[in-house]
Amino acid sequence: MSYTSTVNTRGKLLPNPQHDAIEFLVFCLKSDNEREDEYWNGRNEKTHVGYIVVGDGKKYERLDNRCHVHVVDTERDLIELFLDKLRMEWDPECVAGFEVHHGSWGYLLERAETAFGASLSLLILPPLSAHGP
Repeated sequence: MSYTSTVNTRGKLLPNPQHDAIEFLVFCLKSDNEREDEYWNGRNEKTHVGYIVVGDGKKYERLDNRCHVHVVDTERDLIELFLDKLRMEWDPECVAGFEVHHGSWGYLLERAETAFGASLSLLILPPLSAHGP
């Protein structure tokens, strides 16, 4: 499972999770799970592609008719929907992203903590075994 997000920054500054909200999130999931054929919409076999965006649905409905589009009202809704899908629907064995520490997963974790006081690392990361890492 891979994801990346888009953040509108202030001027020419780099994205800063303490100030810049996540506005667009794109995901791609590859799985061997059994699902109905309509679920798999990627170019490769058994892939599910979509995005979650904050804003007006009519503005985004024509971006790509193969992607599953989820339009939400707020950044908090975006994060909560993504996490719900991650934990309840997808449950991936492996996650990937671009510049994982600062760019994708790291930015999501830090943004959620800064903006909403939510520590997501416990919700996303599996617990460590009592017998070692």
